[in-house]
Amino acid sequence: MSDLPIEHRSEPPAMGERRARWGLGYQDKVATARILEILKDEFRTGASVFEGVRLADLEAARVDDFVLVWNTEVQGNSIKWRGDAAPVNWGELIGADGLLKELAEGYSRLSNKWSGKKIRVRLQSNRPPSTERHHAQLIGTFSVADFLRDRWKIGPTDQDHAELEAAWSKIAEHVGLKNGDFNDFIKNCEIVLGFPEPPVASPDSEDVRHYRKQFDDLHKAIATWLTDHPDSESIDRPFLLAAIGVRAYRSGLVQHFPPPQIPYQKNGTSADQLKRLIDSTAGGYLAVSGPAGVGKSTLVQDVLSDYPFFVPYYAYLPDGEGNPRDRGESLTFFQDVIGRLDKFLSDRYSLGIVDIPQGRAALRQHMAKAKELFEGWKGTVHSAEPGSPGLHQRRSQVSNRDVRKEAGGR
Repeated sequence: MSDLPIEHRSEPPAMGERRARWGLGYQDKVATARILEILKDEFRTGASVFEGVRLADLEAARVDDFVLVWNTEVQGNSIKWRGDAAPVNWGELIGADGLLKELAEGYSRLSNKWSGKKIRVRLQSNRPPSTERHHAQLIGTFSVADFLRDRWKIGPTDQDHAELEAAWSKIAEHVGLKNGDFNDFIKNCEIVLGFPEPPVASPDSEDVRHYRKQFDDLHKAIATWLTDHPDSESIDRPFLLAAIGVRAYRSGLVQHFPPPQIPYQKNGTSADQLKRLIDSTAGGYLAVSGPAGVGKSTLVQDVLSDYPFFVPYYAYLPDGEGNPRDRGESLTFFQDVIGRLDKFLSDRYSLGIVDIPQGRAALRQHMAKAKELFEGWKGTVHSAEPGSPGLHQRRSQVSNRDVRKEAGGR
């Protein structure tokens, strides 16, 4: 980055960064990919704790490329890119102008600003960690690659041998933190090296095409937002979701029967019997039969609502409960079903369902994955000796239950 003009030298370092903030660079693409990843995880878990992103945060020191904000934590990010992708060595990490010192400074600045939140920092680069090890390095007993892979997440411990203890002492001396402060910094500092430029190449599919469109739409929307709000710092979650065309709320789909005119009493005996049948059935079908209006659908929904792969029964609701046309609308159905399956099969790249072709493709993808899991489970079970201790355990890990209500009065 070129020097700032003389009249701006007294400004915070990130001010110049904000003026030319959003382009086609590695750091901007990393930010876009990270935001999509966070939103996807929230959709899978049903959480809504991510609040937004701050770009070129003036108070984040050298972790100011972008700052991610949740309701209970904040993460500052330092993104480094180099065309030749030369390996990162110890001199660059803990030398005179080492990257770890910059991370520690950002960690301290964010801790002072966000006193009520957990603070994390992250270094990410396309450059891989160096695998070289020789005595002339600042830390000669470990390569950067070995140390980051084997020791960084563990941090310093009382059981460290002399060489490892010396390495941690060298790092602590460089970053300028001691004892508990140093341990807290290491615990909350993530280093990701050798990461290619997003979006990462992957085989072409409907899902991947939708992801790349979401990536491009979000990247462009943030650039537009920065142009329209040059003096603002934070982009909130609703804007980010709207940029990729995903709703932040569930549809108004009515999936449970309304209370009947005649008081309904739950049948505890039938519910317990159905639960026992489900738990004792390794595969196939279960049928719940009986006269029309006796409560079969309600019983099935009540019992199965706690089972992970249960998709609610879409039955006819009388007396105007919900618009029948809306209830039969296929996009809403796909959004609901795929949203549920995404919680357990996380292979999809894209976020949510925005149209019917994507819904069909996503359902096929989930069914193919379910088939793969089932065939793997079946092969494992068949290869086990009858009566072996692990057989029941394997059955319970991947089940092939398909509980279906087949009776009159649907």
